[in-house]
Amino acid sequence: MKRQKKGIFTKFAQPFSKWWANFRAEVIVVPMDDPLEPIMSVNDDILTIRTGYHTRRNTILLPWMFSLTIMSFIAFDDLWPNIDYFNNDAPHMVEYFQKDKAKYERWLLESQKEGDEEEQRRDQRAIDYTV
Repeated sequence: MKRQKKGIFTKFAQPFSKWWANFRAEVIVVPMDDPLEPIMSVNDDILTIRTGYHTRRNTILLPWMFSLTIMSFIAFDDLWPNIDYFNNDAPHMVEYFQKDKAKYERWLLESQKEGDEEEQRRDQRAIDYTV
């Protein structure tokens, strides 16, 4: 199998320190008023370039951030109890528990007649819960 020539850095293993001076060399940047894409701005010492990261950030990350923020506000709003609902629903809940208590008492009497102690304990716990 023949090796292919891929480039100056990948052809043969070379120490990184050999190229360090080239990587660290300072380049003089010429300021421009309106540079073309992907160069965003140029001043005396800074050159900013727009990459694919910005597109991914704007199309994927920002919608996720906005939706999670909205969902967290909705979840936080649901943590507080709705006192008006409880005040309006209280008479209905009392009526419901009274019906349940009567039903459990009837079951308790039936289980006492049959002599089933476990069922008696279960029905008594249900009555105590509805009180």
